[in-house]
Amino acid sequence: MWDKVMRPLAALSETRKSLLPLLVLLLLSTVFFANVLFTDQVLVSHNLCNYYPWRQYCGDEPQKRLSNGIWDRVLEEYPQRVIAAGIVRDGQLPLWNPYVLGGLPMLATDPGRGFLYPFNVVFYLLDPLKALGYASFLQVSLAAVFTYFYLRVIELRRSASLLGAIAFGLGGYFLPYLSWLDRVDTGTWMPLMLLCVEKLFRGKRWIWSIAMGLAIGMAGLAGHYGVVAYELLAVGVYSLWRLVCALRAEGAARATRLALLIVAGVVLGTSLAAAQLVPTYDSLRFVERAHRSYEARVERGPAAHVLAMAIIPDVFGNPVDSPPWGRHEFGDNIPGYYAPSSTYAGVLTLILAIWVLVVRKNGLSVVFAFLAVLSISVFLDTVVFRLLYYAPIFGFGRQVEAKIIYMFAISVLAGLGLNSLLGPTREADKRPIRLAGVALLIVVIATLGGLGFGWIFVGARGVDSLGLVGKWYVYNVAHILRFAALVFASSVLLLLLSRGRIKPRLFSILTVGLVVVDLFYYGWRFNPPQDPTNLYPETGGIEFLQADRGIFRIMRGPGGKHTLPPNTPAVYGLSDAGGYRALLLEYYGDFMNLIEEGIFDPDSVHMRSIDALSQAESLSSKLLDLLNVKYLLTRPQGREDLTLFVEGDENMELVYQGDMMVYENKDVLPRAFVVGDYRVLHDRQEIFAELTSERFDPASCVIVDEEPRDSFVRHGPGSADSFAHILDYTPNRVTVDAEMTGDGFLVLSDLYYDGWKVVVDGEEDRIYRADYVLRAVQLGEGRHVVEFIFDPLPFKAGLGVSAMALAFSVSLSTWWLVRERPFGGIDL
Repeated sequence: MWDKVMRPLAALSETRKSLLPLLVLLLLSTVFFANVLFTDQVLVSHNLCNYYPWRQYCGDEPQKRLSNGIWDRVLEEYPQRVIAAGIVRDGQLPLWNPYVLGGLPMLATDPGRGFLYPFNVVFYLLDPLKALGYASFLQVSLAAVFTYFYLRVIELRRSASLLGAIAFGLGGYFLPYLSWLDRVDTGTWMPLMLLCVEKLFRGKRWIWSIAMGLAIGMAGLAGHYGVVAYELLAVGVYSLWRLVCALRAEGAARATRLALLIVAGVVLGTSLAAAQLVPTYDSLRFVERAHRSYEARVERGPAAHVLAMAIIPDVFGNPVDSPPWGRHEFGDNIPGYYAPSSTYAGVLTLILAIWVLVVRKNGLSVVFAFLAVLSISVFLDTVVFRLLYYAPIFGFGRQVEAKIIYMFAISVLAGLGLNSLLGPTREADKRPIRLAGVALLIVVIATLGGLGFGWIFVGARGVDSLGLVGKWYVYNVAHILRFAALVFASSVLLLLLSRGRIKPRLFSILTVGLVVVDLFYYGWRFNPPQDPTNLYPETGGIEFLQADRGIFRIMRGPGGKHTLPPNTPAVYGLSDAGGYRALLLEYYGDFMNLIEEGIFDPDSVHMRSIDALSQAESLSSKLLDLLNVKYLLTRPQGREDLTLFVEGDENMELVYQGDMMVYENKDVLPRAFVVGDYRVLHDRQEIFAELTSERFDPASCVIVDEEPRDSFVRHGPGSADSFAHILDYTPNRVTVDAEMTGDGFLVLSDLYYDGWKVVVDGEEDRIYRADYVLRAVQLGEGRHVVEFIFDPLPFKAGLGVSAMALAFSVSLSTWWLVRERPFGGIDL
């Protein structure tokens, strides 16, 4: 009778123990993100104070310092989120962005925003600024939980699994990348991929192949393909090791079956992400980044000395310092390259990883050590990356993303290390632990001794006389002391454990606590949140532009490089002829180079932006008129050459002066207009020559790439009585009312791209590529209603594949749950 009463209570107690680590992970994530979850603050660690027109609104000095040097979130990611949220809330799919670079396909050229990624629904439901914090919290929590589950599957203790999960979720991959959510979203799924591979080999159930496919599909939809490439590399190496083990233990037939299931999982994952992958793949023929040589693609980034950042993360400076020490001494990459270069997982985490490799090495630890070394070799641009480059998916990405493999490998090794420390009970087994504690004490003494010697040496010589070395020493005294304190604490813990002064359970609690304190300090410091009112306030210049209710574009003129920078106008509903995009369409860049040579440089490593004109003479280009650029912006104190140019040009007028200067282009052509003449040119250079010739008049003649149908009566300038009026302008559909007094072309000065179709008076018609980058349709005499509709076949084909893959996965999973039995074997 007593046994019947106690058995359920014992089971309940065991369940609570199983859930406790997950609750700890959730609590830690909640504490870390508390200020953006429970207050009005937002997770944007950069500000607009260096840019016009907001600069004069940033009088508060602390606000000016509120930056970790990563501008992408405030200048690129947030505007894209605002655009996508607006489109979705209007009941459309986020397929076309009309606000930047003359318009461009969203899914195809900006996969990293994860517009179809299921967890990003938070951006469509909430204020995108607040959603940045919620999404980061969710993804970091998931990454930690998946890591915990994986470590439990490989039979680590709960405390060891918890440590590894914390090291990965709160370590040097996710926390420095919180300002680049695409890397966070994509990186979340690697632990789950490896978990599924391990379960597949342990349980030999095909359902884990489907689960692996779901994880890969989620990473693909998240959209950072550089990270996906390295995740798949880790999965491939790990699977190969498990296949070798299976071949030895179970024979070729079983190993072959397992290999096929792994391949099936990869194929399924690719299919699930096809709605995003296919449009992006289709766009690569137009993308400058896809055609670069190895030399053009390789990052300037981390040299071997930044490996010291894995031990002392701020050893070369930190962007949140004011001023950011180290930038001028060590180059723009340090600390400007802080986030990509950082591989800090905590001092004790690294000690535990080294411990298991030196003292408790086994097959699993060797595999993860190999993955860590492989990751570093790619990270530092050795011959390994040069070989991987020739595989298309690796050549497309950047080598710095390989650090996800290193961070996960170190986290797993640390979990293995703690797990091994909790096992020994004999005195002989505890001796290596004692020796490790003593060795760490020696490291502390040597560190403090070196620090003291440096203090005497610098004091005798003087900081100024020592130059860089002296400055480096003074800056790093506090950081070195912090490192020494963490090593000392680790040493004390090991010595107490080896002497039996603390129980293994208390040792594991103290170990986890030390790692948490270490990583919280590291991550909190680099990710300062801020008040949302600091971001994107209304200004006089912006209100002036918004007061014009017409459809037009803006562009930055000479001296305007830091004025309403690329992408930011979209937050205010303003369209920009410039912009920044990870995958910038090369033919648009070539067209912009006709306005001013060098505004787009396809050979530059970091040139994926069309920013500002630099020469006043460029403002007289007819191609600016053609692009519907009505306003040119520059800083409040305009350049003298620009002022002189405007004074001598009656078609350019200063219309606003305050927090920025705004010039109106009186020659601007409307977004939709009619011409009565055309020229057919096929050769790219011939088109460019015509576009830049004195005789070219975009208001009366259009250059098309194929002959018009039937007979076409040329009217030339005589078609002035024809007109076009935009009835409705939405991202994926533009409706125009056109009155034609004769044959002609309706030109829409939005970017031409495969997937746009045109419907004239209810019937689909031919769409022409006009003036190299725009759209046009041939119209006859009379009144017409013309609809331009973005209906891309690659997206529809990819969506169909994704839908079939999802239906297949759900059907098989449901059948397995009903006919077999539910998932099991993951002991929490």
